[in-house]
Amino acid sequence: MTQPFVSVVIPVWRDVEGAVRAAVSAAGPEVEIIAVAAWEDADGVEMSRAASQQIRWLFARRGRGNQMNVGAAATRGEWLLFLHADSRLPAHWMHEIRSAAAHGCAAGTFRFGIAANGWRPRAWEWLVRLRVALLTLPYGDQGLFVRRDLFNALSGYRDIPLMEDVDFVGRARERTRIWKGRTAVVTSARRWERDGWFRRSATNLTLVSRYRFGADVRRLARIYMGHSETAVAVLARAPSAPGKTRLGTSSPELRRALLLDTLDAALEGPWDAALIFTPAESAAECASLTPDARRPPLLVPQVCGDLGLRMSAAFRDLFAAGYLRVILIGSDLPTLPSDRLRDAEHALREGADLVLGPADDGGYYLMGLTRSHDLLFSGISWGAPDVFLTTKTRAEAAGLRVKTIPPWYDVDSPADLQRVATTAALRGARTKRLLDNS
Repeated sequence: MTQPFVSVVIPVWRDVEGAVRAAVSAAGPEVEIIAVAAWEDADGVEMSRAASQQIRWLFARRGRGNQMNVGAAATRGEWLLFLHADSRLPAHWMHEIRSAAAHGCAAGTFRFGIAANGWRPRAWEWLVRLRVALLTLPYGDQGLFVRRDLFNALSGYRDIPLMEDVDFVGRARERTRIWKGRTAVVTSARRWERDGWFRRSATNLTLVSRYRFGADVRRLARIYMGHSETAVAVLARAPSAPGKTRLGTSSPELRRALLLDTLDAALEGPWDAALIFTPAESAAECASLTPDARRPPLLVPQVCGDLGLRMSAAFRDLFAAGYLRVILIGSDLPTLPSDRLRDAEHALREGADLVLGPADDGGYYLMGLTRSHDLLFSGISWGAPDVFLTTKTRAEAAGLRVKTIPPWYDVDSPADLQRVATTAALRGARTKRLLDNS
C-alpha cells in the first residue's frame, strides 16, 4: 500500500455530519483521512458509515487532545493535518504543506476564515490574522499541520481538557519556524451566532489570557464547555452483554431495567453523568439508552482487567477530562436515593479525599475521590466480605481523609431482587415493573 503524504485527523464530538463534510474537503490523492469520534457519537457514526467510506473511523474518550493523539497513532503519512469537524479546507490546501516543507518549516497553519457574511466575521478574521502575524499563535480551528517526526518528538498533544492547541503550538515553535499559510480554512459561524459575536470572541480571548497567566486549565475547560465540577459515573456492562449470573438470570431486559433505574439517580443531580461501559463494541447501544436526557452521559469505555483496574482507569479518565470530583457507582443500584450521591459530593466539597458508601455484603456501593489513588485498587480480593474495611484502612494509613456515608444495598442475588420488589422505595420503577410482570 502506498504511503500517504498527508494524514488528516478529524476529532469529532456531536458533529458526525460535519466530520463527513470536512473529510470531503480533504479527500484527494496521497491523503488518508481518520476521524476519531467520542464514544457518545457511536450511534451517529454507524448511521453515517455508508456515506463516509473515505473515512477510517476510530473511537476515543472525549477530549480533543486525546482524540487527536489516538488518530495520529493510527496514521501513516509523512505529514499530519489536524482539522476540526466544523472546518473546511481550501481547494488547493496541499500546496500550503508542500510550501512549508520547501521552506524548511516542520509545522504550519492556514489562514482563518468564518463561513458568514457581514462586518463582524471579517473583523474577527482580521484580528486572528494580526494575532498570528505578531505572536505566531494559531489555534486549532485554522487547521494545524506538522511533520510526523516533530509530532513524535513533542509526544503529540498534551491530554488536557482545553488549550491543547495553544500548548502544542507553543512547544512546536521552539523547534521550528511555523509556516503561515495564505489560503483559508473556513470554519462554521454557529458558535458565534449561538453565543453572540462579541461575547464569544471576548470569552475566547479571556480564556487564552488566563491560561497563559497560569490559570488551572480544568477550571477554564468547565467555563468553556459548561462542565460541572463533579462527575457521577456508572460502571456498567451493556444490557445486551451477558452478566449477573448470580441473579439466576441473564435477561437483557432485567439488566437494562437495573441500569436505567441506576442512571436516573446519576442524571438528575447538578453534576455531569458518565457511563463507563463494556464491551467497547456496545458504544452505539449505550449511546441510545438515554435519548431524552437533558445532558446525555459522557461515555467512556472500560479497560481490560479486574474490577480494580477498571475502576482506577475510570477515575483517571474523568480527572483527565477536567473534573475535580468523581463519584463512581455500579449499575445494580435501582433504588439508590439521590441523597446518597448528594451526601458524597458534599463530603468531597468539604475536604474529604475519599468517600465510601458501605454495602450490605461487606463491599461498597459508592466511591468518591478528588484525585486518583492506585493503592485503593491493587491487591484487593474483590467480592470478599471485607472490601470496604480493607479499602478504608488502607486509605487512612496513607493519610487520606475518609468520609463514610450511610449504607445501601446493590442487587447481587435473587434475594436482593426480592428486596427491590417488596421495598417501598421511590426509585426502581422499571425493575419493579419487570419483576411484577415476570
